[in-house]
Amino acid sequence: MQAAMARGQHCGRPRTATFKIEAAGQLITAGDSVASACLKIGINKSTYYRLKKQPPFATTTP
Repeated sequence: MQAAMARGQHCGRPRTATFKIEAAGQLITAGDSVASACLKIGINKSTYYRLKKQPPFATTTP
């Protein structure tokens, strides 16, 4: 994963997905499961779990 980040393949993607989650924050309630929350904001579960591991607006520059 570090090599892919160094090549810059994932540049910008986490940032846009983070904005999407913030913008759709009012759609997600505390009772929602991960799957239903992801459906509401239009991302898949792997994106959700990847974003959860990162601080907000994490940059992928080395």
